[in-house]
Amino acid sequence: MMGSIIVLIVSTALFFFYLQATTQKILRRHFERSYFQAIAHAYRLGFPSLLAGGPAPQPADLAAILQADLLTLDCLMRDRYSMGERLLWGRFKIVLWSLDIRQRIGFQQQAAVTKLATILQYFANVVGERYALQPALAMSTPRS
Repeated sequence: MMGSIIVLIVSTALFFFYLQATTQKILRRHFERSYFQAIAHAYRLGFPSLLAGGPAPQPADLAAILQADLLTLDCLMRDRYSMGERLLWGRFKIVLWSLDIRQRIGFQQQAAVTKLATILQYFANVVGERYALQPALAMSTPRS
């Protein structure tokens, strides 16, 4: 019985370790330019202020801002996620859930907020890149 519990704990820890390592690798992707600023400005997203290190909003507002930004970017992506982007989406949900727990316990939240804002920045860059490439793709497809 004790052996099974140890195997379960180690397996769960390895799962979260590999999930974190994989998402960090995905987040290292370099974009042609910084698209997220234009997308954040156009759709009035709140996460860039969290990355800038300005005055932190109230903890209740913080989760609402992050959740609303994710919903907006999710709609803009039109459910066209790659496998890596789906992993990032899942990681975002896990960290957002842990942010709520950290808030209730009274732990430091800044590291989790930075992770969430970085993931949102990546999604905004993906959306901006897709919209930037969209006219080029329409021009290059042959018409019948």
